[in-house]
Amino acid sequence: MPILGMRNDEQWITNQRPQNWRETILMLYPNSSELAKAPLTALTSMMKSESTDDPVFHWFEKHLQTRRLALTADITNSATSISVNANAGASKDFDNAFSVKAGDMLLAEQTGEIMRVSADPSANNAITVTRAQAGTSGTAITFASSNPYLTVIGSAYEEGSLAPSGINFDPVEVYNYTQIFRSALEITRTAEKTRLRTGDQVKEAKRECLEYFSIDMERAFWFNGGKTLVTINSKPARLTAGIIKQITDGAPSNIVTAPADGLIDMDWLEEKTQQLFKYGSSEKLCFGGNAVLAAFQSAVRKNSSYQITTGLKEYGMRVSRFVTPFGEIVFKTHPLFNQMAGGTANDGTTAFLGKANNAYFLDMANVRYRYVTDVQYQKDLTPVGLDGMKSGYIAECGLELHHALTHGAWIGVKGGKADGA
Repeated sequence: MPILGMRNDEQWITNQRPQNWRETILMLYPNSSELAKAPLTALTSMMKSESTDDPVFHWFEKHLQTRRLALTADITNSATSISVNANAGASKDFDNAFSVKAGDMLLAEQTGEIMRVSADPSANNAITVTRAQAGTSGTAITFASSNPYLTVIGSAYEEGSLAPSGINFDPVEVYNYTQIFRSALEITRTAEKTRLRTGDQVKEAKRECLEYFSIDMERAFWFNGGKTLVTINSKPARLTAGIIKQITDGAPSNIVTAPADGLIDMDWLEEKTQQLFKYGSSEKLCFGGNAVLAAFQSAVRKNSSYQITTGLKEYGMRVSRFVTPFGEIVFKTHPLFNQMAGGTANDGTTAFLGKANNAYFLDMANVRYRYVTDVQYQKDLTPVGLDGMKSGYIAECGLELHHALTHGAWIGVKGGKADGA
């Protein structure tokens, strides 16, 4: 609709004026597979973000304790001193002895026997119990060949009892670095003034520079190794930890390799999606190559009536939605992964796989963009006396990946097959 008078910056229609350069990136990359080179970087303008006043940013994580103990030795039908695993394990499936207190009731999952913790543990690998509670019978357990777990099912105290000992669960500190990204464009004064049939060369150079700048950020966000402090030109420089590295360090069991032949079936998909949705939200955003999406479609088509809905738009991008009993996978084909396809080695016989055969799953509620300096266009980087212009883009940023167990990866997927084939 027309606006009478001079337009100011508050009179644009809703969502017309980009608020920052990351939003410009999102506008640059529509659903075209040729243009949408950096979908994760584009999505940083929509995900949770927070500035940081230090290039090292920290956060604390705490998971819900299972209060489930794992035996490390056999127990007889009357033993009251029980050895348990002192390590919680990366999967967080069990805790150590300090997660229980005197008065807690334990269920032996293998036998159904109920025990009562009779004293506060003095070490993280042993508990003392009273056996055969609540009408159950004391039963021996061979931990190596049985279900070894004892799980807290409440507590029981006498009338007039004193308050039990408190139990505190400490958070885990995690940190990452921001990384300085830079990209520049330059053109001589004469070239700038020369008319071209292809249009304004400075405008095109700015667009192209921003495109490759965002691709560089995207690849770093995915493929960087661990957070590292290095020295470049006698100055400190920091490398931000990539997403894959953060998942590998925090949840190695969630990095899943496809079967040896690279073919997945519905049995495999059901097992792995069940593991994928064990923690976090019921929706994961998956970035993968076309080979993985084709494998999904093939496995579903050959085996079941599962539903894959294609042609949808989520986060402003075209996606496929894979509905499973455990949660929904929103699949976005990643053009950069497709560029990194497998092939045949120079010996002419050895085949290798690439990133196009991988899928990476993110629980977007647990991904946060952190920045010292958000993406900025530096208009004047021209050295004094230069017969021309130079400008560029800069950002100092990184990703904060909360609760690695809510994310995952499937590696080496080549195709789909029927169950039992």
